[in-house]
Amino acid sequence: PAPWLAGQAAVVVFFSTTCPFCARHNKHVQKLSAQMSGQPLQVIGVAQDRQMADVKRYLSNNAYTFAVTMDHRPLHEAMANRRVIPLTCVIDRTGRLREVFPGEMFEEDVLELAQWAKA
Repeated sequence: PAPWLAGQAAVVVFFSTTCPFCARHNKHVQKLSAQMSGQPLQVIGVAQDRQMADVKRYLSNNAYTFAVTMDHRPLHEAMANRRVIPLTCVIDRTGRLREVFPGEMFEEDVLELAQWAKA
């Protein structure tokens, strides 16, 4: 189990600030994050960009408040061998990787991931 989860589930989304599919997908991710505030589900973005300034500007310009890291290599190696973005991974409350969704998802599909807070 991932110690940073502390018994919470997580939705981890790999993205790039220059990817138009990620831009649409991350709007849904932000909505999920806002709905999960105070619930046992963390929403974490993993930016695959090279410059922190680009990521900060992207988050600010889009009013995204979900947590974001740029340390994508170890997370990507641990969760998926696919090289597609966006890539959405779900970790259950025991720290086990449960689902991997390559590509852009519909809003209702992203919001449905909230069920993992209860699983």
